[in-house]
Amino acid sequence: ATDAAGGGGKVSGGFAEAIVYGADSGAAVSSNSWGYTQKGVYDPAVLEAIDYAVSSGTAVVFAAGNFGDVNEASEFEESEAWFPAAHPGAVAVAAVDWRGRAAAFTNRGPW
Repeated sequence: ATDAAGGGGKVSGGFAEAIVYGADSGAAVSSNSWGYTQKGVYDPAVLEAIDYAVSSGTAVVFAAGNFGDVNEASEFEESEAWFPAAHPGAVAVAAVDWRGRAAAFTNRGPW
């Protein structure tokens, strides 16, 4: 199998390597306040690193993102999947407003 930490020539800007390093060092949680800025975009090395960390017992947390929408009726719409927060096994953290509801700007959805 290809090394999730970037072995075999893969380079992910250090994100995958950092996630794997944390898991290998016994981290209980990998807290990541970043995400990709376009829907559906992801680096396979990062997703492999998430899988590796989760299988090692590390909870991997990502920002859901701040590209949510509010429709004309002022009801919240679910946004399309944003990675890496939408990756199975990752924990997505979104923003809430003063009422405890999803903030208008936050990404959210069934992912």
